[in-house]
Amino acid sequence: MQIGIMGTGSTAEIMAEIVSKSREYDLTCIYDTRIDGAQAFAKRFHVGTSTFDMDVVAGSCDIVYISAENSCREELVKKMLDEGKHILCQAPISMSKKTAEELYDMAADKGLVLMETTGSLYTPGFAKLIEILKSGVIGSVMDIEVSFSRLIPTNEREHTFPEGGSFETFGNFVLSPVLRILGTEYRDAYINAVYGLNGIDTYTKVTLKYDHAQATVKTATAVMSDDALTITGSMGCIYVKSPWYLMRKFTIKSYDDKNNDTVYNECNGNGFTYDLAEFRRRVAAIGRNHLTDHMSENNYEEVKKQVVCSDSFTLLTTRESLAATAVIEKFVSQRHAQGERKDVKIWAHRGCSMAYPENTLEAFEAAAKIPGITGIETDVQLSKDGEVVVFHDEHTGRVTDGTRNVQDYTLAELQKLHIQSVGGETTTIPTLKQMLELLKPYCEENGLLINIELKTSVIRYPGIEQKVIDIVREYGLEKYIVYSSFLADSIKLIKELMPSAKTGMLSGTMEGCIQGAIYASADALHPWIGGLNAKGEEKLADAPVRAWNMEEPFFNDGRLLKEKDMGKYSEFGVTDIITNVPEVYLKG
Repeated sequence: MQIGIMGTGSTAEIMAEIVSKSREYDLTCIYDTRIDGAQAFAKRFHVGTSTFDMDVVAGSCDIVYISAENSCREELVKKMLDEGKHILCQAPISMSKKTAEELYDMAADKGLVLMETTGSLYTPGFAKLIEILKSGVIGSVMDIEVSFSRLIPTNEREHTFPEGGSFETFGNFVLSPVLRILGTEYRDAYINAVYGLNGIDTYTKVTLKYDHAQATVKTATAVMSDDALTITGSMGCIYVKSPWYLMRKFTIKSYDDKNNDTVYNECNGNGFTYDLAEFRRRVAAIGRNHLTDHMSENNYEEVKKQVVCSDSFTLLTTRESLAATAVIEKFVSQRHAQGERKDVKIWAHRGCSMAYPENTLEAFEAAAKIPGITGIETDVQLSKDGEVVVFHDEHTGRVTDGTRNVQDYTLAELQKLHIQSVGGETTTIPTLKQMLELLKPYCEENGLLINIELKTSVIRYPGIEQKVIDIVREYGLEKYIVYSSFLADSIKLIKELMPSAKTGMLSGTMEGCIQGAIYASADALHPWIGGLNAKGEEKLADAPVRAWNMEEPFFNDGRLLKEKDMGKYSEFGVTDIITNVPEVYLKG
């Protein structure tokens, strides 16, 4: 059976891994709205066709798995149904219950399978759980609690509009077992959420109220929970340990301890493996019986017994899917507004370091010539003989033909190392003095700023702070320099040696920046774009927030430029971005 995958995110990767190991499927096509993303994904999984054209997908496969962004799933589902394709789709199919129902109707009219992934409901462990619940060992189910959490960097899709949010991303996942066990006829849904700086929910708790039971589901992208499932009954309880969705182990505790037990279950792979198997069975059933999994209330029980199997708990019904969609739709209707987007200032990270070798005079000059650029960021270390050189890595091997750490070479030896440059030429490691000599006219004429990062967090380099300050003073550029480091003690020392110096605290998270800045009296916060998880305290409320992106490609490193809109991080309070491609943002 030939299958195409539409979307190239993390769930698409999981599905591609499953399909590539199966003899039942031939992965024939990868679709993404970005052709470079589709090509890279196809190359990784040895797929012959990569495209951004939906017609190409339709002509390349029998069935499709859709994991594209929420905002375009409806369009993709409709197109593939029009093309007569059976569809397995990442949940939710739509953010609108009405639209989802129309798509299910369309599939039914065409005799096609349209099924959402669940990640849990078709595992052997879940079937065993249902069997135990039906036995009555814990009595009537009165309450269910289930959670799913991930600490996801703020530069991932889950933290951005309109695709992101913990509940839009994971809501269906936690709602599925609740709706399967308690049914779809909940009376009301009560929603509470905690929102990030850009207005996206990072932690959401939803309580479904039934006539004689209730359920609480929790999703998170910025906090951690135990990711367990607890079912409370009138005569006992069942606890499914983390990760609950694999159902590998759960414990039963009865009111009299007579039925206490620990149940172990087999789970080969992950829940998507079983989703795909269920999807295949439904497609086969469609072929045998001309039936669909969408059915009216009148013939629901009759038809359900003919498709796949007779156990009413093993068929994900359209009603469950629509009930989950209704909860998500209610959440979307009352969520916070998107954070305010503002203009950001642009800094060149190690110069124009995608177009030229990083931290070279060529990269710095190219950046300095860009109209509207705010500044250039660079890194300094000490050579074996105590000279201040411009280089990022402690080891020379990634960028040069060197084989040792920077500190193990004299300046003369360092400047004999070769850096591959544009057009097959080579260049060398510059000193801080050479860099300042080059950029001094741009500072004085255009107000160009220079962020000097002291590489002191791995190798301490005693005395480097004073040496750098002395060189800056030698060139009379004090007012154009920002000093930064991942080591708070280094920033603190800069302030002690030169109280008027402007400094920035580097960290992978805003929390780390804030803690370090308070300790070292730093003037600015320099977080990674994936760690925008906090807001500066009152004394830092007006501090510049200069965010950097370590996922951008460097010169000739073979990676694709995926992030082309770092300006969106202004919604988190970012004021400046430090990028390898300043020319992309300031192209006019």
